[in-house]
Amino acid sequence: MDDPRAVIDDAGSRRAILFGECEGAPQSVLSAAAHPERTDGLVLYGPMPGVREDPEQPRWIDASRELEDVVANWGQGKTLDVFAPSAAGSERVRRSMAAYERASASPAMANALLDRCAKSTLRPRHRPSTCPHWCFTAATTSSRSGPPAGSRR
Repeated sequence: MDDPRAVIDDAGSRRAILFGECEGAPQSVLSAAAHPERTDGLVLYGPMPGVREDPEQPRWIDASRELEDVVANWGQGKTLDVFAPSAAGSERVRRSMAAYERASASPAMANALLDRCAKSTLRPRHRPSTCPHWCFTAATTSSRSGPPAGSRR
């Protein structure tokens, strides 16, 4: 929670609007809740709440299994199947994504990220942030990474 505050301090600012994308959203929310006096707003883009099995959200069970398959086959472009299924049929796009996966993280790092996402949650032990906040999620059903409603809890 101190990383965003350190960046705000280093920039010479007193307050900031925090932006969190995907698995970075929980860090932004936690920082806003821990330091409301330093937070003017909170913008979340495609927030990814914990992907652990949730009997109320069966799609999260499927997403968790799909993400485990992505990590087990890291470097083969499998992230397309979860995050951009409409592009998954293109071999050119899959080769590009496979190269991106290999360049961005080792299989062990990808597994550690999945594990961290599975363990992250913002409920119910965290108080809600009182700063203005916005949440943007996929408006289409072509993304299978999880239901938008799950990121709004």
